[in-house]
Amino acid sequence: MFLAAVAVQVPDVVAVREGTGASAAGFQSVAVAKAPGWDLAAVAGRRALGQAGCRPAEVDLLVHACSHEQDHLTPVSAVQRLLGADRAAVLEVRRGSDSGMAAWVAAADHLTAHAGRETALVTVGERFARPAFDRWRTVTGMVLGDAGASVLLSRRGGFAQPVGVGFSTAPELEEVTRFTVLEARDRRMDGLAAKRHLGLRVDLTAVGRLLAAHTRRVVSAALADAGIDAGRLSWVAMPYVGERMVRAVMCRPLRVPLEHTTWWAGRRLGHAGGADQFHGLSALLEQGRVRPGQYGLLLGMGAGFSWTAVVLHVTGPVPAPFPAERAG
Repeated sequence: MFLAAVAVQVPDVVAVREGTGASAAGFQSVAVAKAPGWDLAAVAGRRALGQAGCRPAEVDLLVHACSHEQDHLTPVSAVQRLLGADRAAVLEVRRGSDSGMAAWVAAADHLTAHAGRETALVTVGERFARPAFDRWRTVTGMVLGDAGASVLLSRRGGFAQPVGVGFSTAPELEEVTRFTVLEARDRRMDGLAAKRHLGLRVDLTAVGRLLAAHTRRVVSAALADAGIDAGRLSWVAMPYVGERMVRAVMCRPLRVPLEHTTWWAGRRLGHAGGADQFHGLSALLEQGRVRPGQYGLLLGMGAGFSWTAVVLHVTGPVPAPFPAERAG
């Protein structure tokens, strides 16, 4: 199985003002969309198909992921209609900010289980808009950005192969994602309320150690599955959850320098939920940082909590750099 294409749809960005919480978290700008998440996802999916020379009618499985959806009860159906992938089987995945990576694994497993099916398209669409979200304040330590992203998995060929996968979960933290705890009054979510609730019951420092431990666990599992050690990784595409959390929960536990991650790309986008990893991979390709022979890691983490890690081996030829569209 191969990764045949990756594409993103990034709306216009708004600059972050100096002296704000978003600036303190390391963000320089945030992408803000007018279009719904499923529309962003469809545009990204169309671009991925075009890059791979794959027609919508050739898609055997469409998996759409999002951390939430305010505009549609079944966004995967909207994505399918906009793409014209009418003959594809469809699946929708919602797993917080781990949704994109969870959708990747579901698509890969589908192709593995069904020998007669050759292509699976994964799309992610995220838009954090009012009234449910105040992108600047809903979650402390980060700012929420909007984006669409897509990857195409294929048996026919591509530029990289997924060679290792790992999973981990911490369901003991599920309370913080209950609507009653999030104080979702008037359809507005308050991440600070969840943090206060958790802080009343447990040591938040201990929670940080727990998150770091699960990060180590999931990456160790993926590396073991791939048969390599962390020293072979050339880059890590990870969640854009603010510089402090990236360093504490990901870089330090993995002993990965910040400059080997995709944080440089994320600080200009904002935390776009399940789209972060695919956006990071697209940014690496655009910068010419993905080369044949490399191993790379895609790392997902979502509230609830769950982690998914996939090790990629770049087999080449690497696609020519392609700029991300800005629209929506």
